[in-house]
Amino acid sequence: MKNILLHMNDDRGLSARMEAALALARYLDAKMSCLHTATNPEVALDIYTGGMFAVPLATVRQSAEAEWKTFRDKWAEKLSKEDVVWSWDRSGDVPASGLAEASILTDVTVVSLISDSLSEQTSSGFVATVLTKAAGPVLAVPEALDRFDPSGPVMIAWNGSAESGKALRASLPLLERAASVRLLAIGRPQSDRLSGSDAANYLGDYGIKAEVVERPETGEIGTQILAAAREYEASLLVMGGYGRSRLAETLLGGATRTILRDAHLPVLFNH
Repeated sequence: MKNILLHMNDDRGLSARMEAALALARYLDAKMSCLHTATNPEVALDIYTGGMFAVPLATVRQSAEAEWKTFRDKWAEKLSKEDVVWSWDRSGDVPASGLAEASILTDVTVVSLISDSLSEQTSSGFVATVLTKAAGPVLAVPEALDRFDPSGPVMIAWNGSAESGKALRASLPLLERAASVRLLAIGRPQSDRLSGSDAANYLGDYGIKAEVVERPETGEIGTQILAAAREYEASLLVMGGYGRSRLAETLLGGATRTILRDAHLPVLFNH
């Protein structure tokens, strides 16, 4: 991981996710690409007014430009004092799509988990869209997180799916340097999927020693995963995101949905 994409938006989760991205950049000697995902004001007018209000476009553009410069200058001043190489850009695309496009040539995208938000760029739906559209892993950071230690214990939620395999492989740069690694498998192993032991053997090829913990399914799996992460005092949770469709998870419930809502620690997802 040498290029970290940070979602820049004026919301209450920004400070926490920026600190997490900075910690990750320092730890991996990576650079940080800040992307301000402000919707093009002309597009916003079409979406939100349906053409019912005649607002002079020059006025809209001027206001949007002034807001963007104020936001940029505030955070650029903070970043100028940090010991991390960073760059700044903005996207006029729909925010989730802008992040997804930028992720094509970055190694991880950092967003926030803000459970009770319904706004365009902070809701669980926004994070879910980024997660499913991004070209690589997404680090989702709780808004109230005080500190992220990338060198701490890492727990991997393993179910043998393609998504969990992608997440595990994407996290290798962190697993190689983690204080310890635990593979958590919940429920009866499926005969057509790779086991926790298979995943541990794979990590062993990289010199990573991983403890495999198997537990019965005793309730909602996402809740069990988070409880196990607390017990392990994990600094990071790694897992696949949306092993079935987002619609199915919305209708039936699922581990990804629960963790997007309730996570107390950063989660590295991959879809």
